Amino acid sequence: MKRLYLRIYFTFILILILFGMLASLTWFLLPDDKGHKPIFDGFGIILKQVLPKKGSSTDEMLKGLQQLNEAIPGRITLRSDNGELLAAIGRPLRSNHGNRTRSGWLRTKGRGPAWAINLGDGRWLMVKPEHDKKPHLGFLATIALLAGLLAIGVYPLAKGLTGRLERLKNQVDRLGEGELSTRVLVEGKDEVAALASSFNHAAEKIERLVGSHKSLLASVSHELRTPLTRIRMGIELLDNDERRELCDRMSKDVSELNELIGELLLASRLDTLEKLENSEEIDLLALLAEEAVVVGAKVQGESVIVWGEKRLLRRLIRNLLENARRYGGNGGIETSVSSVDNLAMLTVSDHGDGIPEEEIEHIFKPYYKPIAVKDRGFGGVGLGLSLVKQIANHHGGDAAYIKRGDGGSTFEVTLAKKTIE
Repeated sequence: MKRLYLRIYFTFILILILFGMLASLTWFLLPDDKGHKPIFDGFGIILKQVLPKKGSSTDEMLKGLQQLNEAIPGRITLRSDNGELLAAIGRPLRSNHGNRTRSGWLRTKGRGPAWAINLGDGRWLMVKPEHDKKPHLGFLATIALLAGLLAIGVYPLAKGLTGRLERLKNQVDRLGEGELSTRVLVEGKDEVAALASSFNHAAEKIERLVGSHKSLLASVSHELRTPLTRIRMGIELLDNDERRELCDRMSKDVSELNELIGELLLASRLDTLEKLENSEEIDLLALLAEEAVVVGAKVQGESVIVWGEKRLLRRLIRNLLENARRYGGNGGIETSVSSVDNLAMLTVSDHGDGIPEEEIEHIFKPYYKPIAVKDRGFGGVGLGLSLVKQIANHHGGDAAYIKRGDGGSTFEVTLAKKTIE
């Protein structure tokens, strides 16, 4: 059974059932309580004086039982030591005299108690007082009723305990999905409350640690821009015919490093960005056409207006086109813009080798580079597609990869056409 509260609840029920069974078994199997012996013996002495003596006629003994019946209405039976019936008022009571050696409680069918009293002269008087005719549940039925009432009462207890664990589990899932501000309401003062408090403390430390790392990354990336600028200026001063090749290589390295720093800064900003800062209406098709010219990509589709930050959307398109240019082979790049319900859809297709099935689920993760890309020695650190997905998410959409049947890859990006609140 998967749900903890049901396991706890049915454990309580099983315990109640076992308790009822053991109580019933004890009632029927255990001998009479020896602590009551003096009381029953005293009753025996008194009743022996009240009832006709042993050896009296049946009519005399019956008359004595009738007098006793006036004081104690009910069934009264007088038997000998060997169980022979001497007289009875009402239906005779039965008792296993072969195993009885002393007075005590008498187990009989029906409701209400009964007693077997040794008169000390070889006779036994059995009495079962009369009860009213109101419905009576009986011992086992009473146990069942109590068990049912306890079961009803135990359910909210079990549900309340595991309900807090369920809420804690949901918050742990949210924290695992990246919502570092997630906290749990501490309820009560028990172990579950202590666990919730520990979770909040751990989540706070994680959020603070990740925040400091992001801040450090952004600061370091920003500070690297200054020496890079100085290096570029030095390369320009060294640029002459004799060192042309070296200067070109150094200039290329600086450009790649500068691009990497830009991506790190943007990734850090998107991680902490809760709301777009400079949103405006943007013609997605026109923006795509501007960037497609740089890589010679084909553009088709319809004009769709989206609401967002132009600089971020330009980076999204540029990363997709650059990705297709690097890994898409020589078959050209096709792009399109279309409208689907309340979303704008941007597609970028190439004719490369595609991505293996086992790697598709990882390509939008930060710093992930497919094995084929590593083997071919392409630059970058695997932030391009991660930034595409982040930017799409901030614009009310998402990014997906589709492997084409005729070879190559297609990336689909959806963006919201309405204002992102």
